[in-house]
Amino acid sequence: KLVDYRSYRSKPEESTAQQPLSGTPANVGESNFPIEKLDEDKRIESSYHDYISETMRQFSKNDYKQTLQRTLTILKTYPDDVNALFYAGICFYNLAEFSSATSYLNSVVHHPFSNFDEEALWYMAHAYSASGESKKAKELFQLIHQQNGFYAEQALKKIQPSKK
Repeated sequence: KLVDYRSYRSKPEESTAQQPLSGTPANVGESNFPIEKLDEDKRIESSYHDYISETMRQFSKNDYKQTLQRTLTILKTYPDDVNALFYAGICFYNLAEFSSATSYLNSVVHHPFSNFDEEALWYMAHAYSASGESKKAKELFQLIHQQNGFYAEQALKKIQPSKK
């Protein structure tokens, strides 16, 4: 799930550093072929769409560290990018960095684009619960239940005492 920013963005390119390929080409062998310096990064330009697509590929492989790094790169150029804010929050949650997770997810909930609001609240509630802030978690689970969305029934189970 992503917000398509193509019609909103004035800066369409994202720049990342990549180490250039180096070494002796296979067809040259052991000659005195000049070798590129390894300490210089080559800047590679890619469209936002391509960059976020690769980021989502990393996320789908549960590579939360790589996804987080890529979302933070996006946020350097676009600090209000709701896609990057949301997936950074989810990555922080999955990396058990609950304070950072709630911070990013809170930014999503207060963002003009509301595409991720319900999911952001759901993960915020879980992050609060995991960090021992049960009162905040319960308040969010109640709000989620009242909104009667996808997570409403699951949220109700979180706030009702279990019957044995």
